[in-house]
Amino acid sequence: PPETAAALQPLARVFDAYWSNGLQFRNHQIPGVAGMTEAGRLVQTLEADLRALPPGYRGWFLFVGHGTYSADLNNVLELWGDTGLNVSELGALLDLAPRQGRLRFLFTQCYSGAFAKLARPDTDRCGFLAAAPDQMSEGCSPAVEESDYEDYSTYFFAALTGRPRDHAGLDGIPDWNNDGVVTPLEAHYHVLATAFSADTPRTTSEVLLLESPLVGQPDLLADIDPDENDYMALAVAMMRRAGIDPDKEPGKEMHRRDQLLQDRWERLQQAQVGLRQEIVSTQQVLKQRLLRRWPEAALTYTWNFGDFVAEDLELAQAFIQAQSEYIELRRSQDRYIAQDEQALQLRRERNQLHKIGHTLRLGRLLADLERDGPADLLARYRKLRACESAPF
Repeated sequence: PPETAAALQPLARVFDAYWSNGLQFRNHQIPGVAGMTEAGRLVQTLEADLRALPPGYRGWFLFVGHGTYSADLNNVLELWGDTGLNVSELGALLDLAPRQGRLRFLFTQCYSGAFAKLARPDTDRCGFLAAAPDQMSEGCSPAVEESDYEDYSTYFFAALTGRPRDHAGLDGIPDWNNDGVVTPLEAHYHVLATAFSADTPRTTSEVLLLESPLVGQPDLLADIDPDENDYMALAVAMMRRAGIDPDKEPGKEMHRRDQLLQDRWERLQQAQVGLRQEIVSTQQVLKQRLLRRWPEAALTYTWNFGDFVAEDLELAQAFIQAQSEYIELRRSQDRYIAQDEQALQLRRERNQLHKIGHTLRLGRLLADLERDGPADLLARYRKLRACESAPF
């Protein structure tokens, strides 16, 4: 908001609401809305829709919203009216669909990785998940400009449609096998390889590998063969994209970069702690002066506060702006918001290295599974892969 009394920014800065002052929420007008997403009504609708699916159906279940973490990883989809559906509840719902059909799902919310459990062995059900079960997703980053969005769905649907969200050119070639068709699994590869985000997304087949009893090679960066499987090739492509030569001791370079980023992160965290203490201390000084003169300013949602706004607001805010500490408060708060953005960029930059290691691990695990893994586990993996890679 503007730095004016009319925008209430002096009061917002002193009472620690400067970061949310002026936020507006658009009243969405979306055609074809079938109903609200309050849990009770949604369950009734889903029960009817899922039971009505014909054998041999092909369906997608998408959730683009917020998620809640649970210590037992029975994580929750946040719905209207402070209601929700957890993994177990949603799994029971999806079990109402006929077994003779394919249902794929896409979850973009925080802690979405827990919903990999929806892919049960006796069903042709698989999916795509924006984040690990215990990690927030990019959708909850401070980014508010559409051009800054680095979330999973932005890249996933850009790869599938060939139309980026910001109408710019598509970064990279999502058609991994050059057959002229981009499958959902290839769209997922595209996210892994090109999204400059803090997410480490996963598919249900990848979760199966990560949670399997397979060991994988301890030194992920030794003897990298890009021809071994998709993940090894993808990891090599990601290294080259990051300016790391996979043939020249990539482990040392990745470790060096990671350490530099870690050091920057720690310095930034320390700076933010100190800056936050300064902000709170200055706010307390200004608040005490203000309330000595206008104690009713602390009594929000009361008649007294209404009188204060009607009669003394302009004078009170002029009083705040006249204090010598107010200029420093503005500078400190603006620096703190800028540091939040820097922290997000550091998380994103460091995660590019993490994603390379993550992708290499998937490659090692897949190689182990195909070489001498249990037959039943290999069959389950291939079934999930077939589901994930089937084109629309």
